[in-house]
Amino acid sequence: DYKRINSIPVFELPAVADEAGADVVMMDTGIKDGSSTFEFLTNEEISEFVDLAHQHGLLTALAGTLKFEDIDALNAINPDIIGVRGCVCGGDRNAFIKLELVRELKNSLNGSG
Repeated sequence: DYKRINSIPVFELPAVADEAGADVVMMDTGIKDGSSTFEFLTNEEISEFVDLAHQHGLLTALAGTLKFEDIDALNAINPDIIGVRGCVCGGDRNAFIKLELVRELKNSLNGSG
């Protein structure tokens, strides 16, 4: 949602992070209104971001209201790190982390869920 917060285009982030000497570049939503990263970019665009970051020698982190229904896409895109606070808190990013949801997510990411 970089346009909603008047930020730089997401595809410029890897070059900026690389130039700044960062090890990781992260894609997240800036406005925490429940909108998912997948609502703003296609799976292909997110995959392109990950590939571009890797070309710059950076690890990638994806976040932004990621849900269990995004697991197949995340497995295909294969970022290095994912941010899943809301997902493992039952959809309420301000709630407590639920162990059973962490286990379910782990199993899903390992392909056994």
